Amino acid sequence: MLKGLFVIFGCLLIGEALKETLNIPVPAGVLGMIVFFIGLIVVGGVGDDIAAVSDGLIKHLTLMFLPSSVGIFFLDSRFDDQWPAIIGACVLGTLLAQFFVAGLLKLMIKPKDDGLTND
Repeated sequence: MLKGLFVIFGCLLIGEALKETLNIPVPAGVLGMIVFFIGLIVVGGVGDDIAAVSDGLIKHLTLMFLPSSVGIFFLDSRFDDQWPAIIGACVLGTLLAQFFVAGLLKLMIKPKDDGLTND
């Protein structure tokens, strides 16, 4: 399990190094996920150690969003007139993500052929 934790945080560290070295406006976490994804493709799958750590992280995923959501309440007064745009962007982004994932699921999941026809 410790090996899986080192792999995940190592990818995050590589993402942070890439962000600082290349000076690109992409979050280090996103770059780390790209490095992690490429590593999974090269290795050919998820090992038991990484699976154990990622299961634990997914179970506590809501706690990881808590700091950013609390930070919204401490924004400067310059954002006072922009709340409708912020809320609209959050709602629109959520809806677009749900439709995108639903479309992907529809493409990826093949219907069962149970031998029954609708003739």
